[in-house]
Amino acid sequence: MVTALTAIGALIFTGLSLNATRDQVAAAHRQNEVAQQGQYTDRYTKAVEQLDQAGPEHLQTRLGGIYALQRLAVDSPRDHPTITNVLVTFITSTIQRAAGPAGPGSGCPPSTAPDIQVALTAFFERNRSHDAGTTPDRGIPLEAACLAHVKAVSAHLTDANLIAANLNEADLRQADLRQANLGTARLASANLSNADLRDAFLYGAFLYGAKLNYADLRGVDLHGADLRGADLREADLRWANLSHADLRGARLGGIQHEGTNIDKAITDSTTTGKWW
Repeated sequence: MVTALTAIGALIFTGLSLNATRDQVAAAHRQNEVAQQGQYTDRYTKAVEQLDQAGPEHLQTRLGGIYALQRLAVDSPRDHPTITNVLVTFITSTIQRAAGPAGPGSGCPPSTAPDIQVALTAFFERNRSHDAGTTPDRGIPLEAACLAHVKAVSAHLTDANLIAANLNEADLRQADLRQANLGTARLASANLSNADLRDAFLYGAFLYGAKLNYADLRGVDLHGADLRGADLREADLRWANLSHADLRGARLGGIQHEGTNIDKAITDSTTTGKWW
């Protein structure tokens, strides 16, 4: 009996010890989480303060803040939506300060500002599975934005508002621009190879010398667009509207054109490729 009681007591003691150990481990884990969240908060606060430093003399500071937020979004998925909103706000506010008409002589710089480019890259390359069901892509108003030479390869810009934006020589290869509004936008020499432009609106867009080869242009509205010298080889133009479009010098070899509207489209001897 004494031996049995001793064994039972030992088991009880061991169980109590294990429970105490588990409680200690859980408490230590909670303390670590609190400390980690505190570090994340400090990193976030410092990065936002860096973004708030305006002026060309603070460019490196702003770039550091963007990179810090990009890293924090990876380390702390729970903060990802908040960081995404901060990036969107920074992009839109910075672009709005520099916005102007997209036509010649508008004052648009020859290329996209470095901080805007880095912020856009961070936004496009984010882990979209952490967006918490939101669609921040549609929350960036880029109307009349100065984005010449911007790099946005494989960017998700579905339904984006890019009316009258200056996207001359932009790199938009494989970009998702479904239903995007690019009316009167300037896309001279822009690279839109393999881009998805289904049902996009490009009424009166300036696409002089643009690369649209292998692009999905089904249902796109290119009424009155300037496509002189554009590369449309192997593009899918089924059910697209190209009425009054200027196709002089355009390359049209291998296009799909079922139901395409080419009423009063302008072509000449320099337009190459069989249309129908």
